[in-house]
Amino acid sequence: ILDNIQTSTAQEELVVGQSHMEQFLATWEDLDPYATSYIDTIHLTTLLLHVDPPLGVRGLDAPRIRIQEIVMETEIPNRGNRLHFLEVLHALAGRVA
Repeated sequence: ILDNIQTSTAQEELVVGQSHMEQFLATWEDLDPYATSYIDTIHLTTLLLHVDPPLGVRGLDAPRIRIQEIVMETEIPNRGNRLHFLEVLHALAGRVA
């Protein structure tokens, strides 16, 4: 029981929690309907606009400026104008970890 309580408490303290991951995944699925694990680079803005902080900018002031900052801060590999799911998630989560 104590292990479960400690695990639950530790998960609640994470900057990027389960709800953030679920929201990111749901938005990605909308942008990648054929489940290729890739989205076109032009869809990164849409992804970030539809995901709450800390992974996205939904609800924040000046979202376009914040998106530019995120793009400049992260090194998401561009694979022929396509972005891979894990690389994007890793880069965005790494900004706040």
